[in-house]
Amino acid sequence: MPVSRFLLLLTALAAIVLGLAYALMVGLEPPRSFPTVAIAVLLAYLGTALAYVVAFPSLDKKTNTFVAAMLTGMVVKMFAGLISIVVVALRFPEVKGEYVAGFLVGYMVFTSFEVFGLIRKLRPHSKDLKNS
Repeated sequence: MPVSRFLLLLTALAAIVLGLAYALMVGLEPPRSFPTVAIAVLLAYLGTALAYVVAFPSLDKKTNTFVAAMLTGMVVKMFAGLISIVVVALRFPEVKGEYVAGFLVGYMVFTSFEVFGLIRKLRPHSKDLKNS
């Protein structure tokens, strides 16, 4: 799917995830920090958007170029997330549980959506790969 459509759908998905997180936070006892979860989900959102924007243009190039771009984006996104988790765990230990949970849920949901979007775009190219 084109980058603009992916970003629009990813934004809608982020709004749904944030809405579900807010509904969950309101019902928990003791109260949890929703802004912490929102920051974690938004960081996962931004990482996914950046990784897709980097990988998408390489779809029309060689398969090796696409795989390298996709894996590079995912590795950078993963390390940025791990660094943010370590910083929050060391600097703000009172909210580390909420942050880690929010980030991991956002990371998994958004990465799954990113892979789905890239695979849909790659599907027409798979016939060319089989014939070569």
